[in-house]
Amino acid sequence: MIKTKHTLIFLTAIVLIINSCAPSLVYSPSINLPPKPLQKDEIQLLGGAGYLPETLPDRTAAKMAFGGEATIRYGFNNTISGQIKGWYDFSNNVEQKRWGLSTASIITFNDSSDFRFGVMPNLAMVLSDNSIEGGGGSLPFTFWLNKYNPFNIYFGFGPIVGFRDLTDEANQWGWGLILNTGISILLEERFTLNLEFSGIKQVNEYNGSNEYFLSPSLNIGYIF
Repeated sequence: MIKTKHTLIFLTAIVLIINSCAPSLVYSPSINLPPKPLQKDEIQLLGGAGYLPETLPDRTAAKMAFGGEATIRYGFNNTISGQIKGWYDFSNNVEQKRWGLSTASIITFNDSSDFRFGVMPNLAMVLSDNSIEGGGGSLPFTFWLNKYNPFNIYFGFGPIVGFRDLTDEANQWGWGLILNTGISILLEERFTLNLEFSGIKQVNEYNGSNEYFLSPSLNIGYIF
């Protein structure tokens, strides 16, 4: 009898694990740069919505999922700031609750008032329900055009890589390129508004598919 109970518990656990695996995961490609690099000890809070690309769009009802995102940033000094970002899938593309977290640094290499450039290394993990299903990273090079204040135009371009199970012989990983184009508007010296479009070429080594996305997002922020 005890052995039978243990067997039933084991089989139930296996079923739960299998059912918790989403057929596709979602990630947030937006960078939402501030109007200008944060100064030392400045904090920026951002919240908004946009479309999150699917890692395996051939397994879902749509290529992208509508979702929300939130970001908190802190300026360590006038050239380096760190951030934590989270996103959540609001769509009904799959049954599971899908979300993710990332951490990044914004590093600027110059302090011109009209033009700035830098880099934004990013590490992320993606989740289904409460299970970590994969991870990845990106390395966009960033550019600010600050000639038209309060309308500050920015760009980002760089590689992205993601994986689900590197030990699986099925090659559950992929890579791509992202081009971010956005405008960050500074209102009343503290409020910010970001409108961004992320163009993505995504190559999935799992099934050899090539996908193209145009992911829009809109975020409202405040700088303390």
